[in-house]
Amino acid sequence: RLKSLRSWVVKKLVTSQSVKEEVLKPGDRVLKDK
Repeated sequence: RLKSLRSWVVKKLVTSQSVKEEVLKPGDRVLKDK
C-alpha cells in the first residue's frame, strides 16, 4: 500500500511540474519578444 501511495505522489509531483513548465513557456516567450 505504501509503495503505491508513494508512486502516486511522485506521479502527481511530476505532472504538476510539467504543467507549471507548460504554463511558464508562453510567458517566457512574451517576455523575450518585448
